[in-house]
Amino acid sequence: MALLRQLFPFFPIQFSSILLEVADKSSMELEVKSLPLAEAFRCQIEEHRKWLTEANDPKRASRWEKLLVHQDEAAIVEACVRSLLANHVDSVKPAEDLSHGGPDFRCDVGTTHFYVECACMTMKMVEEETALPNAPTGEAFSYRNLTPRFFHRALAKERQCGFFNDEPCLLAMGTLHEMASALCFKELTAAYTLMSQPTISCRMNTTTGDNISSLDLSASRILPVAQILGRPVARACN
Repeated sequence: MALLRQLFPFFPIQFSSILLEVADKSSMELEVKSLPLAEAFRCQIEEHRKWLTEANDPKRASRWEKLLVHQDEAAIVEACVRSLLANHVDSVKPAEDLSHGGPDFRCDVGTTHFYVECACMTMKMVEEETALPNAPTGEAFSYRNLTPRFFHRALAKERQCGFFNDEPCLLAMGTLHEMASALCFKELTAAYTLMSQPTISCRMNTTTGDNISSLDLSASRILPVAQILGRPVARACN
């Protein structure tokens, strides 16, 4: 299953660099890096650090700190997803086996539980795929959806999501790209990922004057309607 929702509010982010010292499992100091996003998401980062400390797993904490240095967007998305989940379930626990993989989190709700795996859509990839600027420009624009990227990322996460088979696993996809987080992470996007994004073309019937639209579902992931019917799906538009 895929959990596609907007994880971040639509607001201008003022980026400023700070220096963060990261210690590895032997408490030796690693190379100090400049993290442009760290100041904007300081609260989420510190909250996630506290959660990792309470889990009493230094190796897991060190691994996330290294991720924050080398792939800061992925680390921050993971922290934000955990924060979001914590507001809706009884408890969130680490679930990934550091040696063999698996989903990131286990969420307990009453007497049952489920798992959550995180996936980050980097700002660079999102901008290349959608043609959206990161921040509003005040000008009109067109953009492409991220549906193909969502689908292929879900396929790539299949092994991690299927690591445990006792309960369902959700795939939480997030981005730090401002415009895409507002326009491309919606419930309709989740439906497109499962059923394909429809391609609609319209033409005029010169005899009757009616408009006719053709709905292409040939890329449907679950129900390949066009293949079942052996022809494009079409309906008349009044």
